[in-house]
Amino acid sequence: MKTRDLVIIGGGAGGLVIASVAAQLGLKVTLVEKAAKLGGDCLHYGCVPSKTLIHVARVASLMRRGAEFGLPACEPEVDLGKVADHVQSVIDRIQVNGMIRVDYLAARYNH
Repeated sequence: MKTRDLVIIGGGAGGLVIASVAAQLGLKVTLVEKAAKLGGDCLHYGCVPSKTLIHVARVASLMRRGAEFGLPACEPEVDLGKVADHVQSVIDRIQVNGMIRVDYLAARYNH
């Protein structure tokens, strides 16, 4: 049986930070998450997607206001499918770069 210094339940923002710091301090850490991917609601449904959409809207607004900056103004053609793909690519980049060196146990629960 493996011994652990710390077991963390939940791979959201808080759990990831605690696991990362504990691992950097040399503790043997196991992170338990019920979802297939780490990151929690903030990464997958809340903070990151909404802030990415706000950034896309800001870029579209700047395109419309180009004349204020000495550039030709233009009306952007919004492709919501491509916007959604961009949002997912931001999430994927964070997901890959945010991985930490701990044992990750994806707990599967049958409800």
